[in-house]
Amino acid sequence: MYAYETRIKENFNALSNSLKKVAELLKEHPFVFASNSAEKIGKIIGVSETTVIRLAYSLGYKSFLELQKEVKASVFEMKSTILDFDSNVDPLQQESSVFEQVMLRDQVNIRRTTQSLNESNFNEAVNKIYNAKQVVVVGNGASFGLAHWFCFTLNTIRGNSKLINLNMDDYFSLQQLDEECVLIAFSFSRYMVQTLHVAEELKRKKVFVIGITDSEISPIAEHANLLFSTKLTYMSTLDSAPVVTSLLNALLAGIILKDADKYKKQKATYEKTYSKLFFN
Repeated sequence: MYAYETRIKENFNALSNSLKKVAELLKEHPFVFASNSAEKIGKIIGVSETTVIRLAYSLGYKSFLELQKEVKASVFEMKSTILDFDSNVDPLQQESSVFEQVMLRDQVNIRRTTQSLNESNFNEAVNKIYNAKQVVVVGNGASFGLAHWFCFTLNTIRGNSKLINLNMDDYFSLQQLDEECVLIAFSFSRYMVQTLHVAEELKRKKVFVIGITDSEISPIAEHANLLFSTKLTYMSTLDSAPVVTSLLNALLAGIILKDADKYKKQKATYEKTYSKLFFN
């Protein structure tokens, strides 16, 4: 995590609403912040130039230019990480192919997210999921596909995992969960209110909530015991998917490694139970 990201995280709740808008732009779109004047940044998000400059002081910098210099350095590091890929340029205008540009951008985003992960938080998530009496997964709208795939795969590894669609039956079953259970909530922009309400309610019931999202200051953050967020070069639900899938693969691998023999038995049981559904 870069220094300005740490300062935003530490000071975000104390910022005014207008300063929060500037901080969110900086955190989610560092390329935009690095390549524009304070006046232009203000126009982009509908605040004054003075407000943009004031954010720098609120985060402990001596000037806007000092903050922008640090952001530019972080952006240069991101760009030079993999073949100097420039995600600000439309892939259709590049000499290389569209698939090469998009897949290189995915690599940049995955690497940036990897560098931001806290190993102890990752290990805690693995342990909580592995030991949970029941795992419940929720994700609506743009998050549904990721939630569905993760829950399906998790069932082949440890079983007793359920994807909920938030109908009346699901709301009833949620009342049976307790502190031995885990909720994994996928919440990406635009954030679905139902997911937030479920996370809030279950956390109140002492269910352990793991949030997977696109920003450390997204609405799900205050309802999660553990939060994993993507670190993108600019905000995009489409660009989040490859990064999240890679993170989910890592979580699944961590769970398998907890007990490889147990995984083999669970996989065999799963395949035997559902063998008639598979093509042979």
